[in-house]
Amino acid sequence: MKKMLCLLGLLCVGFCGCATKPAPQAATAPKPTLPSREKLGKLEITATVNDNGDVGLAMIYVDDGLVGTLIKPKHQLFLPLGPHALRIELKGYKTFQQSIQILGEPNSQALRVQFEK
Repeated sequence: MKKMLCLLGLLCVGFCGCATKPAPQAATAPKPTLPSREKLGKLEITATVNDNGDVGLAMIYVDDGLVGTLIKPKHQLFLPLGPHALRIELKGYKTFQQSIQILGEPNSQALRVQFEK
């Protein structure tokens, strides 16, 4: 009886392929490459609201991708050189949108944003 169960177990393992095939390896995604420091420029954002409210948790989007949260009234971003579409959203206020041009060192861009209801 024991031999029969062992044989049955071996047949099941053989048919399902568990013992004969290695487990498939998960595909590894390529690591994203970041631009070198020479190809980045600094954007300094200073934000205020027209009713003396808090700018906390404003969402910053560059080229339709979320890049950060404006927690303090002043924030710095390092972006690839060239033109970009900037959008900053703060719940309860009008969305701020502007095209920007990042020039790189020795230039840094400064942007003042005032949120309005």
